[in-house]
Amino acid sequence: MGNNMSEKQVGSKSNKTFMILSAFGIVMLLDAHTWTTVNIFANIIEYNSFFMPLFVFISGYFFSEGSLENMPGLVMKKTKKFMMPFLFWGFFYLGLERLMDHLGIIRYEQEVGIAEGLHRAFTTGQICNLAGPLWFLPASYFTQLIYAFVRRGFRKIWNEWLALLIFIIAGCASVSLSNSGWNTWQAGALLIPLKVAFFLQFYQLGVVYKKYLEEFHKKASNCVVLLSTIIGSIIVLAANGGNDSFIDLFAMTGFWNIKCVVFPLLTSVLGITFWLTVSRILEPAIGESKVVNKISDNTLGILEHHLFCYNVLNLLFWGISLLDKSGTIVFDVEMFQSWAVYRYEPFKQFGVFYIIVGIVGSLLIVSGTERIKKSLPGRKSEHNKLKKL
Repeated sequence: MGNNMSEKQVGSKSNKTFMILSAFGIVMLLDAHTWTTVNIFANIIEYNSFFMPLFVFISGYFFSEGSLENMPGLVMKKTKKFMMPFLFWGFFYLGLERLMDHLGIIRYEQEVGIAEGLHRAFTTGQICNLAGPLWFLPASYFTQLIYAFVRRGFRKIWNEWLALLIFIIAGCASVSLSNSGWNTWQAGALLIPLKVAFFLQFYQLGVVYKKYLEEFHKKASNCVVLLSTIIGSIIVLAANGGNDSFIDLFAMTGFWNIKCVVFPLLTSVLGITFWLTVSRILEPAIGESKVVNKISDNTLGILEHHLFCYNVLNLLFWGISLLDKSGTIVFDVEMFQSWAVYRYEPFKQFGVFYIIVGIVGSLLIVSGTERIKKSLPGRKSEHNKLKKL
């Protein structure tokens, strides 16, 4: 099971700009799940207006034409990378939730059995609450496979710019159809196709960027690019009535406040361009950072486990609050028991502690599972074979 959400490693021996970019992306995701404690420029370019398309863009950047020569091998690789960890950890955390519910530790909105878990796996992608962030894995899996099959089928007449235009139209249609209720048809039966249609444009954008736009971007003035993206974001924000985010992509329900179907593309391009430029600027300073490299190489593992780590921390604070006779620690037990993304917040910046625990705890889980897999007879770790989202 690969530990990185992108297609190939972007560590110390590869593209340092994209290494930094993927690290930024996963930290933003964790920050979003602490309700933007760090808030890295999120008042100007909101996380939810671009950061999941960012990961798809990175995957597209590392797309290899040669991978189309062995489609069965490609399907197997993607299945091992995305679907196997998705199903394993999804049902592992479902079992853990049921156990904690039985012990009276949590009381989430409903009990989810295996049948309901399977239904969720191939609709919303959220098998259970603790595995909520894993919805992105099947979405990315089907996006990359469908892209590969379409590209291989039309390879003799393939045109990068025409493909991008077609995928943009498909993405806009996905937004429109979701707002029209197609995302809830037959209990979410069309959710996977809608998510794939939305994400394909960003995957192709990554391909086009690497092939045609990257050199131009490198030569452009960083100050001009950053200023342009900020101004563009302010304009789009104003045009959309002060809100440019689209949340809940797992259910495609977050577009209700979007006034134009092309806005999610615009905000995503602006956000990706901004942070790609920032990553390029920071490359000389942190390109060799072992911490950044470690985070970047394990974005998938962090995505899988950070919410569990948040709740382990919550259990610790709950226990401390029970021992606190002075009443100094005010832990909202009812909120914790009913909400998987609850966090104890004695002050606003305390969420940084959750982010650190989410990263470190996830890395420890990844390291532990890798050691277990290596110890299994006849098994070799695929840690370095299936690297990125």
